[in-house]
Amino acid sequence: MRSFNLGSRFYRNFYIHAKKLALRTFKACEWRLHQKSQTLNVAIFQNIKTNSDNDIIKEAALHKRKVVWNLSGIEIPTETEELIGKLGMNFQFAPKKFPALEIIQSTELVCQKIENYKSEDQRLIALNKERAQKVRNIVISHIQKNYFKKIKQNTTQRQMNLIHDFKDIPNMFHQLTKLT
Repeated sequence: MRSFNLGSRFYRNFYIHAKKLALRTFKACEWRLHQKSQTLNVAIFQNIKTNSDNDIIKEAALHKRKVVWNLSGIEIPTETEELIGKLGMNFQFAPKKFPALEIIQSTELVCQKIENYKSEDQRLIALNKERAQKVRNIVISHIQKNYFKKIKQNTTQRQMNLIHDFKDIPNMFHQLTKLT
């Protein structure tokens, strides 16, 4: 594979362009959130007369909880049942290590598709190879920058133990898969 050595001016201009684009996107999102909060504030002030604060809190709690039905007939502790209802059945633990190999593999597949794009124009073929190499270089730089960062766990140790205990209940997942 051939590496395209782009000049420092290109990188500087690209960095400035990316910064401007990110700032523009951030400001647009900030404006939308501001508009949304104003709309919600008006709606809340209109509903305060009809609903008490406790009713609003109960409604919010209901919408955050996912519904998981226990049709297995096996008794599940209430604390585990509440945790599964909160997290949902498709919950996954955060990875322990940075998934560099998976990222490189998927990036390489995409880059190969870009490079193998059928065309009669030789300039387009060369341009596609250059684009694929740029994508590889960007992904490698991000992997090098983030590989040693610590990945924050998405559960507490207590929640992790409850889920592992739930997983160890005999015949639980066998019966769950029969239902689907």
